[in-house]
Amino acid sequence: MHLQHHKSASHTPLDLSASDDLRLHVVEASGRNLQVDTPARWITLWLPLSGTVEMETPQCSWMLPPRTLLLWRDQALRATGLRGCWLLGIGGCAAAWHRHLRGDGGLVHREAGMFLHEDACPRALRRLLVRIVRMSRQPVATTQVQPAVAALLAELAAWQVGVRAQLDRCSGRTHQ
Repeated sequence: MHLQHHKSASHTPLDLSASDDLRLHVVEASGRNLQVDTPARWITLWLPLSGTVEMETPQCSWMLPPRTLLLWRDQALRATGLRGCWLLGIGGCAAAWHRHLRGDGGLVHREAGMFLHEDACPRALRRLLVRIVRMSRQPVATTQVQPAVAALLAELAAWQVGVRAQLDRCSGRTHQ
C-alpha cells in the first residue's frame, strides 16, 4: 500500500477528483488562498493545524476551526483557506481504505463504519495523522505504512465511540 503525497502552497489549487486509483492520498496544504477539491464517494479526514478552513459541499458550507477533525464521505468537498492556514488531509475511495479495515481472519471490524463526524481532534489522532503525512513525503515500505494507517483507524474508531452509541439508538439509520 503506497501513499500519494500532494503538497499545495499559496494560490495553488489542488484537484483530486481526477485521481481514480486505489491509493490513499495525503494532502499537506499551507499558506493563503488554498483550495483542495475531493471527489464524491471518497472518505476523507481533514485537520487544520492552524487557521480556519472553509469546507464546502454542493448543499452547504461551514468553517472548520483549528485542531478540529472532520471525517467526510459521500459528497464532493472543497476545502478553502483564505487566510494563512496549515491543513492536513488523507483520503481515498472506500476500496483504498478497505484493505486497512480488515482484521485477522479477513473479517471487517466494526471500524468499517466510518461515520461523518466533526469534533476536537485528540492528541493521539493528531500525532498519527502528522506521522502519516511525514511518511508520505518520501517512498516508504508498505510494511511501515500499513501499521500507521491501521493505528489511525483504531484511533478513529475510539474517537467515534459516542457516534456509534447514538447511531445504535436511532431508528432511521443503518451502519452503512
